[in-house]
Amino acid sequence: MTIKSVAVNTTDLKRSVAFYTAVLGAGVVSQTETKAVLDLYSGNIEISLVPSDPSWSTWRDDSQQAGFRHIGFKVPEVDPVAEAARAAGAMIRIEPLDAFGDVRLAFFFDPDGTLLEVVEKDLMYTDIAGADTVAFERSLGVPPRPRLDHVACTTVDLHAAVSRWEARGLHYMGQLTDPAHPRGFQLHYVRDQGTVVELMTFTGVGVYPRAPQVGVPGFGAALVDTDLPPGCFSLGSDPQGREIFADQDSLTIARL
Repeated sequence: MTIKSVAVNTTDLKRSVAFYTAVLGAGVVSQTETKAVLDLYSGNIEISLVPSDPSWSTWRDDSQQAGFRHIGFKVPEVDPVAEAARAAGAMIRIEPLDAFGDVRLAFFFDPDGTLLEVVEKDLMYTDIAGADTVAFERSLGVPPRPRLDHVACTTVDLHAAVSRWEARGLHYMGQLTDPAHPRGFQLHYVRDQGTVVELMTFTGVGVYPRAPQVGVPGFGAALVDTDLPPGCFSLGSDPQGREIFADQDSLTIARL
């Protein structure tokens, strides 16, 4: 199973298109009154912007909350993208900094509160489990403009989450551990040729659940190209008439 597109719900489609094109250099593949499809130099993964009504979201800017956390992009340089985000009026969540894993990164919010990360350089994993998969990732090189790289999700049960993604055809690459983090923060990575899923866990504190939602502003769903595995449950249809499911971590997923 490959994540072929990421749906982001927006209360102002034109505003969001302008933001993603100006800040991340996205190309507009298609645009109508009800949807815009953007290319983020990923080859086969796109962002679909979908209008939604303003409503209350249960998403919290707290990595201990299970489910979707952010969308990540590989970039040639972090600082110019962060400056473009600031110029576009974005709230900067984390200013550009050199982080553990030997990468430079920054976080900011899109106009509807979707958390976005930009990352410069290849990640140096604390432990590598899939050398071939890591080698493939590094062979992609530095993109000339921002490339959609990963979807991040906090998981309640790491072993179960890795097993679910491996059953979908992804491969466990390895982990990144920050030894100085007070909450025992760890990052784990699974991928196939087009998809990276970043799984967040904590060893020192618990993870609390989120009630998954459909059609609220922000992250909508990861759009996949195959049937979903057992364990996902239907949440109903989004404004596009697409059935949305949630997995055991409340990450929302839909079939293309």
